[in-house]
Amino acid sequence: MKMALCRALRLIRLFAKEGKRACLVGGAVRDLLMGRTSFSDMDVAVEGEEGEIQNIFPHAIFVGKKGKRTGIIFFEGEHVDIFPLGSYPLEEDLGRRDFTVNAIAIDGEGDVYDPFGGLIDLEKGLLRFNGDPVERLKDDPIRTLRLCRFSASLSLKIDEDSSNAVKAFAPLIPPIPGERIGHEVLKALDGDALLFFRLVSSHQLMPVFFPFLEVLKDQRLVFGDHYEGGRLLHSLLSLQSAQNIHAESAVQMAALLHHVGCPSVEKYLIDWAWPAALRNEIEMLVKYHSLLLSPLSLETAVSINGELGAHIVEKLFLLARAILAASGKSDELCRKNRILYSATAARLFCADFLPDGDELMSMLNVEEGPLIGILKVGLRQAVAKKEIRSREDVVKWLEKNTPDGGVPTSK
Repeated sequence: MKMALCRALRLIRLFAKEGKRACLVGGAVRDLLMGRTSFSDMDVAVEGEEGEIQNIFPHAIFVGKKGKRTGIIFFEGEHVDIFPLGSYPLEEDLGRRDFTVNAIAIDGEGDVYDPFGGLIDLEKGLLRFNGDPVERLKDDPIRTLRLCRFSASLSLKIDEDSSNAVKAFAPLIPPIPGERIGHEVLKALDGDALLFFRLVSSHQLMPVFFPFLEVLKDQRLVFGDHYEGGRLLHSLLSLQSAQNIHAESAVQMAALLHHVGCPSVEKYLIDWAWPAALRNEIEMLVKYHSLLLSPLSLETAVSINGELGAHIVEKLFLLARAILAASGKSDELCRKNRILYSATAARLFCADFLPDGDELMSMLNVEEGPLIGILKVGLRQAVAKKEIRSREDVVKWLEKNTPDGGVPTSK
């Protein structure tokens, strides 16, 4: 990130030599001033029209709607995002930004330009809308969620006027594309996701953006003798537990959504336009979350080893730890299940004498069909139970367990 910052500042100085005022703006400035090790995208605002910028960088590309167009230029071997301000001064651009801490600029000499008090708010650890909160929210209602996200991820306290404005504005929020909501949630997972959702709830935003979670609030849950309460609270506690064990995003979201159910989870994740791989992982974890919440049977251990794969199973164990911890249970059940599963997986891994589907069809002189799948499962179960230890044992097992019509040979 340091290289990207230095590159952006050199670009700004180049624009200055060409008579164009340019500054680094937005989240990168905020992150730099806060001493964060990872920066937001490097955005450079340039006073001037697109044509003037293209006179300096002929291959600059501009995209977007009129008034909100952004440019991409190739500088020192990398792409840099730029924002042509046209005839508007830099101060006007900063004045339209969401929060004061995001309305700070730095020029090519490292001088800070702060017309709206963002530095003072950073010193106070305060997150405040830039200018009139209502106007900022009308400009872009997704800023209601961004307020919660930035507060949670940057450890900034929300200004009281800003908080009250969001609560009052919540019932007036128009429909927002799911992709934009999903973007905020995905970003929130990089910070304190539990705090994000608590802030969403306290600002009356849960029924607006996450109605599938809001309905859990009044649903009671009894988890043995260890937990009795609302499903929403249990979901949030599960998310907290997932964070405590440093589980990755898929496990955190599955912990939050495991009471919602697969059809709704799939619908919302698709609507949020999340990456397919992440979406599929979360759906799998939600679908199978209950497998490890009770004592694991040998048959289930064999089944999930063959059907789900090690990658998903490992995350299911983390998810189970999170849910059980949220329910007030110890790790003992998880440890027992882990031992049984690991021993079973090791035994199956060593069973290189087991025939595959083609070999089974050849041995039994049968065509492909349901029987082959049933026998493959049965053979794996027999290995796990130590009933089969060699190829000879496989043949004997097939002789005993194959229905009429399938006669094993010695292949």
